[in-house]
Amino acid sequence: MNKHLNMIKENIASAQAVEPIANNAVLASHCLYDGGVQVNVYFFPEEKGLFTVSDNGHGYTYLAELNCLPQAQGLANGSAIEAAKRYSVVFDPKDYAFKIRAVSAENLFAASLFVSNASQYWVKRIITKHKRHGHENLNAAIYETTLHFFDTHAGKQSNKYQVTKNLELSGESSKIHKIHTAITIKGQRILLEGVSNDAASVNATFVKYHDIAQHTRSSGDKYQKLAIVGSKKNFKAENINLLRAVSDLVIDSKDQEAYLKTCL
Repeated sequence: MNKHLNMIKENIASAQAVEPIANNAVLASHCLYDGGVQVNVYFFPEEKGLFTVSDNGHGYTYLAELNCLPQAQGLANGSAIEAAKRYSVVFDPKDYAFKIRAVSAENLFAASLFVSNASQYWVKRIITKHKRHGHENLNAAIYETTLHFFDTHAGKQSNKYQVTKNLELSGESSKIHKIHTAITIKGQRILLEGVSNDAASVNATFVKYHDIAQHTRSSGDKYQKLAIVGSKKNFKAENINLLRAVSDLVIDSKDQEAYLKTCL
């Protein structure tokens, strides 16, 4: 391994970051996964002084630890193959690794860039989809819970309440915002917006509610604005504070029915 390690170090600009591991060597690359975890690239010796350069399934393991992998393995593999093509590498479903095979010593650094970028791109893409689906699933659950609650507790008396999906409201900026679930009851309109534990979701809700509030000051319309989250204890304090600044109430999704009872 010493011979191969020396060969690798001689051909990697960031030689100080290359360390031996078992029968290969690992490079802490310039790329970072979401959360700041470094993308590692591994160099496996082959015959005739060539190497296989791989993330060794590091990206897959990282997603699995975050519980972000799609339930259907084929979806994960399909998106990984697309990422591999984007960066001219291969995705091997046997070990869930991005690879370039038969790499000469002088091309090791270039190959490490392609592999690390492919792994980083794929992980970011999967996490982004996971967060978006989490936001969409939360709002779908809020809507269904609201319908079921009023059908059960208020009866099917449409003249007493109305539940609206994707209600469109104008903001002060003249932008039209969609509210995922809105209730009109006893002459009061209540807005229910699900917010996932993600900065993009928090920021979007903040902008939406702030813009609507600015408009209602001039229009005279009144809305009670709720931000519903999966669990407040899992949110960063600054994100909860942002939601509280523009919402009348921030509640956990498990407390939604208890809140709705107070509206009857």
